[in-house]
Amino acid sequence: MGFVLVVAIPTLVAAVYFLFFARPVFVSEAKFVVRSHNDRTPSALGVALQSVGLSTSSSDAFMVHAYIKSRHAVTDVSRTIRLSQLVPNGSSMAKEDLYRAFQKQITVGYDSTNGISTLRVRAYDAETARATADALLDSGEKVINDLNVRSNAQAVHEAQETLSLAELESAKARSAIANFRSANRTIDPGRIATEASQVIGALMTALAEARAERAQVASQAPASPQLATLDAKVSAIESQIRIERNKVVRGPDALTPQINAYEELVLTREISEKALTAARAAYEEAKIDSRRQRLYLERVVEPDRPDKATLPRRGLSLLLTLLTCLMIYGIGTLIWSGVREHRQV
Repeated sequence: MGFVLVVAIPTLVAAVYFLFFARPVFVSEAKFVVRSHNDRTPSALGVALQSVGLSTSSSDAFMVHAYIKSRHAVTDVSRTIRLSQLVPNGSSMAKEDLYRAFQKQITVGYDSTNGISTLRVRAYDAETARATADALLDSGEKVINDLNVRSNAQAVHEAQETLSLAELESAKARSAIANFRSANRTIDPGRIATEASQVIGALMTALAEARAERAQVASQAPASPQLATLDAKVSAIESQIRIERNKVVRGPDALTPQINAYEELVLTREISEKALTAARAAYEEAKIDSRRQRLYLERVVEPDRPDKATLPRRGLSLLLTLLTCLMIYGIGTLIWSGVREHRQV
């Protein structure tokens, strides 16, 4: 009696179900890659894609995987596919139940050796399986395109903000120099200092000549009345040299502190101009890149239309049911025998 209840009846029920009630299931398979201009991959496919400037990306492919297994995918597919042909009673299910049932019909995997993703869709007729796989790939490609749009817009926005900040800093630097020139009534204190140095150099030359002339006169005629004139000339030149030097290093209008302040302002302007040039170049590059598609969903193998049902595997399922029931019956028999022996003792 136990054999009938544990083995015969479950196996018979399974046989009736698989032979007469189990609906045939068709499986459509598609393969795709997500590639970009910047990623690198060592696979043979990656080398081929790199030869045209493109490569596969596992992280980007996983974004498509996440979408395919999401609730949004169920909603998108339901617009074009009859869910009753994909999920039993799918049209009358609650959204959460429909989502869980949908997950059982869809599998997607990634092969890290070549960067190819494989999508398999199970349905109760061949065309629905193929159409569902095709719809999922179309929607996945739309996800990639939307990501491109958002990414490009964000890159241009950030470049625009950087450019605006660089323009503001450059304007501040130019304004600071203009204010300095207005306050000190000078265009370039460094140039004035150079001119002052030239004047001092000329005075030093004149002083040397005057001293040489006086020494010559003093050696030839120590009592010559020209000595007083030459002394006055030497004294006047020395006085003028002190005046010119004081203009450079001393007093409220001294050039030395002005030169230091002006050089700092000029350095700030040069740095801001270089930053502005770089920001403009980055902005132009961002605008050019925004016209390009960074990511692509490329179909390696289109979804096929299966010519026969591959599931359920009726013979294998019956055999597994029988073996399972036999194993349960055997274990139960051993346990019951042990209990009886324990009672007899």
